[in-house]
Amino acid sequence: MMILLMLIVSLLQAHVIQQPNLASAVQQLCPSGASVSDYQWQEDEAFILDMIASPTAYEPLQITTEGIRQFDLGLTTLPATVSGGPISPNNRYIMLSSDAISGDEAYIYDLVEQTVVRSFNFPPNWISWSGWTSSDRFAYLTYSETVGQLQIKVMNIEGREERVFSLDFLGFSSEVVRAIADNSSDDVFVWSSINQRSDVFLYVFDAHSESQTRLILVNMDSQRVIYDSALVTGSIIAPPGLEIFEESGRIPFWATNGTGVILAMADHHLYLLGVDGQITLLAEVAGTAHYGTISFDGRYVAYFEIAPYPERRYELIVVDLENGGRFRLEGFSTPILWSREGHKLAFARGLRGVAIDIVDIDLCMLGQVREPFGRYNPTYLNAWFNRVPNSDL
Repeated sequence: MMILLMLIVSLLQAHVIQQPNLASAVQQLCPSGASVSDYQWQEDEAFILDMIASPTAYEPLQITTEGIRQFDLGLTTLPATVSGGPISPNNRYIMLSSDAISGDEAYIYDLVEQTVVRSFNFPPNWISWSGWTSSDRFAYLTYSETVGQLQIKVMNIEGREERVFSLDFLGFSSEVVRAIADNSSDDVFVWSSINQRSDVFLYVFDAHSESQTRLILVNMDSQRVIYDSALVTGSIIAPPGLEIFEESGRIPFWATNGTGVILAMADHHLYLLGVDGQITLLAEVAGTAHYGTISFDGRYVAYFEIAPYPERRYELIVVDLENGGRFRLEGFSTPILWSREGHKLAFARGLRGVAIDIVDIDLCMLGQVREPFGRYNPTYLNAWFNRVPNSDL
C-alpha cells in the first residue's frame, strides 16, 4: 500500500508545472544562436509584413500558413517612393504616402479588394497624421487659416470630412501656432496621436518656453483636458526631449489596448500616461528603450533595450507588471506586436534573410516563421491577426 501511495505521489509530482523563473528560463531555452522551431500556426492566423523589395520599392506582404501573398499596389508610377503607414484596426486598410513628383500624396489601400480606395494630395496646411480613430476613419493634425488655429480633422476612407476638433482652448500662442503651421522654425515642433476612444495625445516642443516640452492628453468628445504637464505643480518627471523623434522606435506610442501613451521620459525609463491622467512607471531601463508596447490584457510590457555605447547590445525585454518578473532575449530592434490573448508577441528581424520571431511568454518558448524572403530586406510587422472567416483576410 505504501509503495502504491509513493508511486501515485511521484506521478502527481511529475505533472506539476512549476512557474518558471522567466529570466533563467529564456536564457536556457532561447540563448543567443540557439536553434528555433517552426511556428505552430493557429486557425485562420495571418501577418501583414511591411517589406522593402529589392532594390527600394515598398510592398506589404500577407504571410499565412499557406505561404506569401503579395499585394499589387497598382502604383507603377511611384514604385520606389511609396512608404507604408498605419493599418486600420480591422486590418483591412493601410495608409500609404509619397512625396514624389507631384508633391505630398496619400493613398488608402484595401488589403481585401487589393485596390487603392482613394488617393489624394495632403491639405495645404496638413501637419501630420494622428492615426485611425475607427476601422474606416482616420485623423490628422492641420492648421486652419480661417480661424488661425490648430485642428484635428477626422475623415472617412471616401475622403469626406466628418469632424473638426479645434485646439484653441489649449492656449497656444499665435507665434507658436504660426511656426508650427509654416514649419518655419526648428525651435517649435508638435506631434499628435489618437486612439479609438478619441483621446488625443500632443507632444509640443517650444525652445523659447520655460519648460520647452509640453505633454497634453485631451478627449475630443468632451473637450476635457486629461493631462497637461504645463498645469502640473510640484515635482514631475522630466518629459523627453526632441531626441526621441530622431531615434527609431522612441516616438510615444499608444498602448495596444488604448489605455494610455507609452513614454520614454528624460530619465530613459518607460512610463504610461494613462487615459485617467495618471503617470505610471512601467520599467526601469539601463540603456534606451525602443518600441515599447503593452499586451492587450495589460499584464506585460515589452520593449527593445539598446545598451549604452560602446556595447550597443540589442535585447528584447518583457516585464510582468503583476509580479515584476522579466526576461531578456537577444534580438533586433523592430516594432513588437502582441497576440489578442496577450501572452505571445512577435517581431520581424533579419536572420539569414528575414524571419518572424514569436515568443510564448507562458511557455518561454521561441518559434519562428521562415519563408522564402530572399529578395527582401527586413523591415517590420504591421499587423498580426486572425482572418475573418470567408474572406481573403
